[in-house]
Amino acid sequence: MLSSTVQASMTEEKLEEIIQFKISERHPTDTPDWWKRLGPDAPKVIMSMYGRTKKTYEQIRLLSALAWYDDAAALEFIKAQTQAATNETVRSAGIRTMGFSQGAKEADFIAKYLSHADPQTRLTAAKTLKRIDAAAADQPIKDHLEKWKKSEKT
Repeated sequence: MLSSTVQASMTEEKLEEIIQFKISERHPTDTPDWWKRLGPDAPKVIMSMYGRTKKTYEQIRLLSALAWYDDAAALEFIKAQTQAATNETVRSAGIRTMGFSQGAKEADFIAKYLSHADPQTRLTAAKTLKRIDAAAADQPIKDHLEKWKKSEKT
């Protein structure tokens, strides 16, 4: 029993080491398939790493990595971090990640940011919805974008 616990711990440590190396790349070479090949334990490790880093670039890379996993906990984590972000860059990464990860399913979540106080956040939300709309041709998304265009001052 003890050896399997140690082995699992070693596996998570090794996974963390691999992820840390990848997110530290100056010119990222990861792909969705690369992240998926890390296996089903990767989202848990990524979320743990996110909680321990204060580096904006690492936070962005870790949030972005979660886009490639079909994991309910990862989805809720992305939402929570996006909502809690005080850093515009991290918040924007969360919005884009939701768009990549969930597409039209989370259009309403993304659309909330069309009225955010920060103009860059509003623009990121609009661009994300526009990208989703191009792929989905979803009427509610068109409605969100039209409403935003009418009210956007920047």
